[in-house]
Amino acid sequence: MRPVTTWQLIVTIVATLMLLGVNFGTNSPVEDIATQSSALNTPIQAAILGALVWLGYHYRTLQARALPVLTPFLLVLALAACTSLWSQAPDASFRRSVSLASLMALAVYAHTVLGTLAFCRVHVLVTWIAAGASLAAAVLIPHSAYDLGEYAGAIRGVFNQKNSLGDAMVVGTLALMYVVLKRQRVTALDLATLVMAVIVIRLAQSTTALVLFLMIVTSTVYALLWMRGTSGSIFCMILLTVLILSFTLVMVMDPKAVYGALGKNETLTGRVQIWQAVKQASGGWPILGYGYSAFWLPDTRMVGDIWYEIGWKAPSAHSGYLDTIVQIGLLGLGLLAWTALLTTWRALKAMGTGRLAEGWWTLTMLAILALYNYDESSLPQPDIHMFQWVLAFLACSCSPSPHVLPYGADREAAPLRLLPWRRRP
Repeated sequence: MRPVTTWQLIVTIVATLMLLGVNFGTNSPVEDIATQSSALNTPIQAAILGALVWLGYHYRTLQARALPVLTPFLLVLALAACTSLWSQAPDASFRRSVSLASLMALAVYAHTVLGTLAFCRVHVLVTWIAAGASLAAAVLIPHSAYDLGEYAGAIRGVFNQKNSLGDAMVVGTLALMYVVLKRQRVTALDLATLVMAVIVIRLAQSTTALVLFLMIVTSTVYALLWMRGTSGSIFCMILLTVLILSFTLVMVMDPKAVYGALGKNETLTGRVQIWQAVKQASGGWPILGYGYSAFWLPDTRMVGDIWYEIGWKAPSAHSGYLDTIVQIGLLGLGLLAWTALLTTWRALKAMGTGRLAEGWWTLTMLAILALYNYDESSLPQPDIHMFQWVLAFLACSCSPSPHVLPYGADREAAPLRLLPWRRRP
């Protein structure tokens, strides 16, 4: 097996930036749904796809072993591709299906060739790159790096929306969580990454991202205390549980106060109105949907009715569950739910066999994914959330590849070694 080369590291970094939704150009100064990625993104996506095809051929023996494990996700991919037959925009559905297939190919490569731990280290590096580029853009090109409209003071950086920047910090923190759990201790660089992430989330004014960030940190603390297993750690777990239950009780008894503290109202900043408009325009609950990535098109009557009803051009339903139904139908939502249950079972099984880091990380990822899609839209799109789901599923279902550098106690002597550049003799 040849060592992982520098160009493969570059491909991995750029591909991760693409999954995060980074705009490799400048954002439009016009507040409109037409604010999309620059023309540079298309050739970059094509180059990444070509690289993944070559890597798939080069490491075909290793990666082929992981494909049967991905059967639930392959079924979702097959349904997404089949919607091209009845889609409102067959070309768009087919192109996005190809993007979903390339996402799964990247996840297989990340697990079988790089190793999940090594990839998560690279992801943490990418988080620093995205944050640094966004802050630099806010200083150098403020007309492009700040959000528009109601949140004109929020930084969106190299992303199309401020919430995308906050979300990038959330998934980066999730990647850091896996690294910390495998190491079973926190370093100064880890703390610096957390501080950076929370500062960027605050500058982006992303309430959802802040809540999810706190959830990830809390889950990581729980896991580390569990791993330690001392009487002091058990006491801390009990205390933390009491605090969480207290917050939950306040949320149930006085949700208005909680929403106010988070800077939201009872309509979740107009999301309830969007949900009602989408349900009405889509005609109920379609079984097969209107086509993968083919619902939110400016020239369709349904979207026009939704925009007229809510008074602005929403780019999505702000609910991953609603967007799944209108795109791939109740059948698609059922497939995703079955895959989530199977992922939960695989995570619990991994924890039962001593792989606490993989299992706990996967369960946390699922919880974040479920909550994020309550008032934001990620499902069923080929983005970083879906990628982390596939990667976590593989981490729980497949044993580590034998050629990947094992991460034992001696690896702490070289913490900057991101990838298994050479095989250990």
